[in-house]
Amino acid sequence: MIDIDYSELSQLAVFVSELEARFSDLTPFWNDFAAELVSNRAREVFSTEGYGAWDPLHPAYAEAKAETHPGRGVLQRTGTYLAAATEVEHPGNVFVATPTEMLYGVDADYFVSQFGENYPERHELGLGVSERLVFGLLVDAELDTEISSLLEQWSADEVSEAEGELFQ
Repeated sequence: MIDIDYSELSQLAVFVSELEARFSDLTPFWNDFAAELVSNRAREVFSTEGYGAWDPLHPAYAEAKAETHPGRGVLQRTGTYLAAATEVEHPGNVFVATPTEMLYGVDADYFVSQFGENYPERHELGLGVSERLVFGLLVDAELDTEISSLLEQWSADEVSEAEGELFQ
């Protein structure tokens, strides 16, 4: 008589199915890790004034701004653009996480409704003002590498968690 135990194969099939389910929906990764990374990178762009690449303010405007909004850097007169670019809960922020992708940016309609123009776009594209990239500086190989590294760590954590749940 031959006794064959398939229980380990069944457990492995359940494990593989669990991993497929976890990795088919990256929404938790976007929400818990990638959005924070992009937000922090945007905050860094503002605090370094485009990593030092932004043109300085026109002297007359800089003088007037120093009186009305002392201590505020370039593109930070009211702080609205900075907040919209770095806080996913801000009404001017756009953050959408789906199972396969993440969209992060600022809402043009919000800026038009609040200020009568989409001034982030004007600065991003240099339309009648000095080009001052924010999101244009975020999308680069370094960000891709950082997101890939975070995704690798998140994946390893998901595998470990699934192993712990199924093979206790």
